[in-house]
Amino acid sequence: MAGFQAFIDAAWSEHTIDPEGVAMRVTRAGATLATQPADVLALLRLTGHLWGEHLGRWAEGVAQLRTWAALPAWDGGPSLQDALACHVAALQWCAGRSDALKGLSSPQVVTALAYAAAAMTGRKERARAISAYGLAWDEVQDEDGLAQWPHEAPVWRALAVAGNNLSTELEELPSRSAAETAAMVQAAEGGLMAWRLAGTWLHEERAEYRLSCSLLKAGRPREALVAAQRCAALCQANDAPPFERFFAFAAQAQACRAANDAEGFAARRKEALHWHAQVPADEQQWCESDRLALG
Repeated sequence: MAGFQAFIDAAWSEHTIDPEGVAMRVTRAGATLATQPADVLALLRLTGHLWGEHLGRWAEGVAQLRTWAALPAWDGGPSLQDALACHVAALQWCAGRSDALKGLSSPQVVTALAYAAAAMTGRKERARAISAYGLAWDEVQDEDGLAQWPHEAPVWRALAVAGNNLSTELEELPSRSAAETAAMVQAAEGGLMAWRLAGTWLHEERAEYRLSCSLLKAGRPREALVAAQRCAALCQANDAPPFERFFAFAAQAQACRAANDAEGFAARRKEALHWHAQVPADEQQWCESDRLALG
């Protein structure tokens, strides 16, 4: 287990820097090192992500995914079958296969589309990312509201990660169309909803920050302030470290400024800088953009 875990950890650590090299190592060594079903599950996740988002080699990725089903460690259990089906469908959808989602259950459809949205976001194919996430979101909702799937189901984490990635990508555009703005907010709201079901308070708190940023970019500062206040409340309730509290109050300050609330801006800015002064030196680099935005 230690050998495989070290291998998979190194692959994740290095895959953005050297995707080709990591793919080669995974192909050559993965089958030898995987000795239990959890190892195969880890290989499926890495393969779907690496051959999709980073290499964009859809058919090759599908073939590699299917090789893991022939390993002795493959037990054919529901979690492995589900993961294989979703990752294969995601890559096939990205490749343009019209039948990519055929035969999948509703949560599998959402998971596959969320994986596809994340891959398209990473490859800067924003229109297709928006399409995939929108389709996933439509599938999640029914006449009675959200689908009643177990909170631990992989679908929620997939939807949360894809929503976060897509909303962040759209926020960073210098300008957005009305459709892109709507998709940005939808992705941030979807990410928050999914993290509330599948994540910890920290996931939820950071998703509230993300939603606040998206709403601010959408020209909705009052709503952005509300999301940032929920973010701060989660920090307070869970004794969050200064790093988290800084972002909560920085988001509130920026929302107040956009709403022309000078007094509110000054108070929140002061609070944000109070927490920033307590952020450890090795974490301050991640705060710089928001700190500079406070003026």
